[in-house]
Amino acid sequence: MELTYNIARREMLKQKQVMIFVHSRKDTLETAKKILDMAKLKNEDHLFTSPGSAYKQIEKLKHQPLKEVCLKGIGIHNAGLLRKDRT
Repeated sequence: MELTYNIARREMLKQKQVMIFVHSRKDTLETAKKILDMAKLKNEDHLFTSPGSAYKQIEKLKHQPLKEVCLKGIGIHNAGLLRKDRT
């Protein structure tokens, strides 16, 4: 996770967006949370900004963990494929 964080950090410091691919739906949210936790530990949580104009839409989300990461500027895309369909 350290390598993933460092690469994401490097690009974010350049004002770039970052896309991270993971292996499962469960891992999408867990990875986002781990990245936010690492940023907080390193006093770099300023890299994760509020979503700006999307705030009102994010506030409507029912899934609290998803809402929390989205409010920090992390979006999640999940194609929703079952494990057996990905192989």
